Amino acid sequence: MTARPMGEPRATHLRGFAFLAAGQTLARGMTFLAVAYLARTLGVEMFGVVGFGAVVASYLLLIVDAGLDLVAMREIARSGSLVESVVSSILATRVVLAGLAAASLWGIAPWLASSPAALAVILAYSLTFLSFASNLKWGFQAREQNGVVAAALVVSQAAYLAGVLLWVRGPGDAPRVPLLLFASELAGATLLLVRYRRQGFRLWVPRSVLLSWTLLREAMPLAATRLVRTLTVNFDLLVLGMVAAPAAVGIYVAVSRISLFLRELGELYYFALFPQLSRAASGPAAGFAAVGRVGLRHAMIIILPVAVGGCLTGPALLSFLFGPGYGAGAPVLCLMLAGMVFAILAGGYRLGLVAHHRQGALFRIMATGAAFNVALNLVLIPKYSIVGGALSGFLSEALTFVLVWVAMARSSPLSPWRPLLRPVLAAAGLAIILSVLPAWPILLTVAVGGVSYAVLVFLVGAVHLREIAEIVREQAAPPVRYSEAERPGGP
Repeated sequence: MTARPMGEPRATHLRGFAFLAAGQTLARGMTFLAVAYLARTLGVEMFGVVGFGAVVASYLLLIVDAGLDLVAMREIARSGSLVESVVSSILATRVVLAGLAAASLWGIAPWLASSPAALAVILAYSLTFLSFASNLKWGFQAREQNGVVAAALVVSQAAYLAGVLLWVRGPGDAPRVPLLLFASELAGATLLLVRYRRQGFRLWVPRSVLLSWTLLREAMPLAATRLVRTLTVNFDLLVLGMVAAPAAVGIYVAVSRISLFLRELGELYYFALFPQLSRAASGPAAGFAAVGRVGLRHAMIIILPVAVGGCLTGPALLSFLFGPGYGAGAPVLCLMLAGMVFAILAGGYRLGLVAHHRQGALFRIMATGAAFNVALNLVLIPKYSIVGGALSGFLSEALTFVLVWVAMARSSPLSPWRPLLRPVLAAAGLAIILSVLPAWPILLTVAVGGVSYAVLVFLVGAVHLREIAEIVREQAAPPVRYSEAERPGGP
């Protein structure tokens, strides 16, 4: 196959996104089954202990994560000769960070545990730091081999579900839950490590301490960004819990699940696109803008029908998903979906800043958006309850988008207007169709709307047939071996 010039737009990230989204959806389904089984088998008290231990571990997992995924993906995507050096450096760094996180957990666990059984559960979660550290999914994503990543995720969650069903029989088995999670995550990580070796790469090579420190230093603003996001993600619920009625909080929590799910899909989409952005960022600014426009256009094709359809069918959709009492959350759903449009748009610019080595600017923007969100929550939620919480999120997402767009302009002229035009036309056509449909059952409405939108995106030229053909035809780059002279530290 003829090699493409660096920075030439491709549509193949959609195939990667499809793999990741399918794997994530299947894995989430198995996780739900495991959680439902544990809730019944462990009982309320021990299920709460397991959930608390998982939350504590998730915060300390930020130490192991350290924002290294995106930095490593960027370097591998730009230069295949760095694969072995980057992998060895990231693995070594994360093993050290996993040790620090485990030591921190063991230090605070006695203060957090309410019983010896709770202490055992919390301490057992420290093993998951090691399984996380050994996962090479970011390396395969950098090489646009997302099907392997999706397979590893499904294998991991299938192993977890099977282990839970086989070895958790009552409240006394609660300490086995984090052990099974560790074993299942390690199974997924092992699958990736084996595939990595079969592609001809060495698992461990002499690494450069300077490279390890450089990658960690560049990842620090990303780690700070994720910390800020983690600390503020549930702040609206915290304020609502203090000032709103329990029923209102319940509606808000339910609608928030939809928003969080869409946010996760958005992250998967841009992970699939990020290797192209990274390669394009090392070339002319116009080339990066061309790749960015394709990515934004496809992102809008995906999110706009969800936002339009969800808003227009809000009461029926919420009643179908959660029950009749949740239809009152339709205004909240509309605001959250509108906020998600800005969040998905901003995603391309956020990763564009990372591709241009501007993680510090990204952190400052995200910290500004988080502070703005907290301030709005404190002002709007006491006055407007759940609508105030959703409005705060919408306005902060809009502000963040504007800030990342302005910041990106210093590196590349990536305007959102051109990528938005045709998807907006298709979404407007969908809105007209949905507004004239009779009061059909929600599943029939969704089916008709989906088919109508698929036709509209072709009619307005939002999607081209050559892009579909490219997705089907083109395969991920084959593994390439490099000489020692091409490796950092080589002769």
